Amino acid sequence: MKTTIYVMSATGNSLYAAQKLAQSLGESEIVLLPSDKPVILTERVGIIGPVYDGFPSPPVVNFLRGPFRQADKSQVKYLFCLHTCGKSPTFAPHIIEKLVTEAGCAPSYQNSVRMIDTHVGMVPIRAKLDWKPILDKADGKLARIATEIGEGALRIPSRRPLAGFALRFLMPKAHQTQGKTGKYLSASDVCISCGACAQICPTCAITMEKKKPRFGAGCIGCFACLLVCPKQALLYQMRNWQASYINPRSHIETYRSTLWKANSTK
Repeated sequence: MKTTIYVMSATGNSLYAAQKLAQSLGESEIVLLPSDKPVILTERVGIIGPVYDGFPSPPVVNFLRGPFRQADKSQVKYLFCLHTCGKSPTFAPHIIEKLVTEAGCAPSYQNSVRMIDTHVGMVPIRAKLDWKPILDKADGKLARIATEIGEGALRIPSRRPLAGFALRFLMPKAHQTQGKTGKYLSASDVCISCGACAQICPTCAITMEKKKPRFGAGCIGCFACLLVCPKQALLYQMRNWQASYINPRSHIETYRSTLWKANSTK
């Protein structure tokens, strides 16, 4: 059974999950969101993304409400959703279920995997911390998830009170707040103008002007720009958090750099 996995990934956690599942399931294609590629849904479809403040990220929501809703779903036999999060997926599984159902499809399987929480200011993210135990544990769960998906297991989240309210009112407010993150980001004097922050940005919200990053509209508060900086030169709320993390097993920088260069030549 051919599998297409649509994944939104900022620091590489969700991309790594997609890569592990694709490796186990075989005959799989990974599409990074946002994407301008035509949506052609296969027999088995996966949707993977991070949980931000208890909700799915804007690119995943926009994909489900736009290209996915409009796509031909007649070939889809099995749809799975996976959430990467620091602790709990909170409302994300229930909101994704509602969005997928509204788009004319039914999710067959949902699960979550604990990864490194990348919310700068909320959790300590230090370059010298050992991520290996968390990633190794994630590997074990991803292997179990891949087996369940391969066997066609059904796994639907239990009903959560206020999920509808969260979709209509809480999530839009959370996304609005996340969208303002760019206003509080700036580059310090130690910036070396390498452009890594612009290349890693999943929504292309960063441009290099006068050899310094400029944070524009489209920011989703993923903090990938701050976490990828080789000199830890980006400030958030005028503070240097000394934060550094990119999933070392995902090669997300290569993926995003290739896309960034392609978009730059358009």
